[in-house]
Amino acid sequence: MQRQRKRRRRKSQRHIDIYRRGIISTSLRALECCLEPRINGGRRWSVPTIAETTARLTGGRVKQFSLRYWINGGHRAPAWFVAVLRGELERQIRHRQEILAQLAEYKPQDRAAWRAKMAAKARAEMLAEVGAIGKRRKARQETLECAEEDARRALAQERQNASK
Repeated sequence: MQRQRKRRRRKSQRHIDIYRRGIISTSLRALECCLEPRINGGRRWSVPTIAETTARLTGGRVKQFSLRYWINGGHRAPAWFVAVLRGELERQIRHRQEILAQLAEYKPQDRAAWRAKMAAKARAEMLAEVGAIGKRRKARQETLECAEEDARRALAQERQNASK
């Protein structure tokens, strides 16, 4: 009989699930906010591992297991780590507030105004064409009238010549 094996989950699921075992909710759970998604080399979004985040935040001063104890409430975290975590969260909050300020200044596309603008543009183009067409019609009519007048004069001269 073959031994049944658990299906292996991908690393991206495992490194987060491991931290969810026996979790006691502490304020240090805010570390999960520091797991910012990023673009990997091949244009794929990925979440950095806890080890990478630990190394980035603590500068390599703490091992991943110690951090896990602090986050899950097994041991008390030192003051310097709380200060680092607080600074990181404040940086993220400032960044998001800057984005909100930029969004407040952003003027989205107003469909009604855009339609009115495009209609005015189409009307102006149409009038320009009609104007040109009107000018051409007028010029054509004037040429036809001049030609008819010339034809009448020529006919009148022929009659006069014929009657002489």
